[in-house]
Amino acid sequence: MAKRPGERTELTSGQNARRLSAAEGLAAAHKVDERTVRRDAKFAGQIDQLVACLRAQTSRTRVLTRNARMSRSDMPRLLVLSAAERDSIIAEVRKGAKASKLLEYRRRANDGKTDQKSPPGG
Repeated sequence: MAKRPGERTELTSGQNARRLSAAEGLAAAHKVDERTVRRDAKFAGQIDQLVACLRAQTSRTRVLTRNARMSRSDMPRLLVLSAAERDSIIAEVRKGAKASKLLEYRRRANDGKTDQKSPPGG
């Protein structure tokens, strides 16, 4: 069988070598585990969603700074909130409160486990 220009040879070769996924290739290049690359990709997607939800109110850089007072685990919890709740929490975070404490207060208030009128400060 003659080769033709542009033909995909990796499918027809006698080699059974497995091709690396993008995450595996990046992990090898940066000397980290492949799961780390996948987690970081998921986190980047969550940041993109949060920035899109907040519209022009914030930027990726502002979310990623150490002063942002938001952890990686806060991102998915923020994304499931209504726009009004999310905006309220982000406003408090900008004043210096920790997102994790505000989210925990909100969870407890919804479960009926607290009698406090306002969330604790950061």
